[in-house]
Amino acid sequence: MTMVAWKRFPVPEFKHEEFKDMAYTAPAAISPDDGESLRNRHKAGDASLYGGYVASPGKELLERFQIRGELAHAVMCVLPQQPTHLLGRSWAWKIQRALVLDSLDAASARVMHDWKTPRPMNTRLGPDDGVTLPGGICYVITASKYADHWLGNRSIIQANWAAAEGRAGFRVLGSSDPDASDFHHTYLAFDWPA
Repeated sequence: MTMVAWKRFPVPEFKHEEFKDMAYTAPAAISPDDGESLRNRHKAGDASLYGGYVASPGKELLERFQIRGELAHAVMCVLPQQPTHLLGRSWAWKIQRALVLDSLDAASARVMHDWKTPRPMNTRLGPDDGVTLPGGICYVITASKYADHWLGNRSIIQANWAAAEGRAGFRVLGSSDPDASDFHHTYLAFDWPA
């Protein structure tokens, strides 16, 4: 008789241990004027800007998506004008959410992706192999489930990260516990050809 190994609930691999015990300093948010300057310089082709910048979404936008909490923020993701790979992962007891929006305008922001973990301690946040974004500028907000709404996560932005040789990118790591130094609750990795 042959035994076949199988997993009842297969999940994508995520080596979350490297995101434990991380030093955290609350990042300063860019001003609306700084955000406009980044958009203009990006349109002019300034590749030195690629990366993530903490931005303050308005109250109306957060209410639209039922996100609350004093830690709620967005990350402005400045990407090359070319296809960019985005991979999401999670390791957390709380249900996690990652929103990818095309703007922070409460009335007109279009949801590009709205990912939620299917259950606690599941690594799946979005499609197993990630998605391809068109490039340009997008905004991400991460949060954890609390009763009938979501609480914003803290973020660490890891600039100048590369998924592999010949690739460039950055990562946005999130923690849903304001007293913990673990930043593997939400993991969003952006990468593109260098």
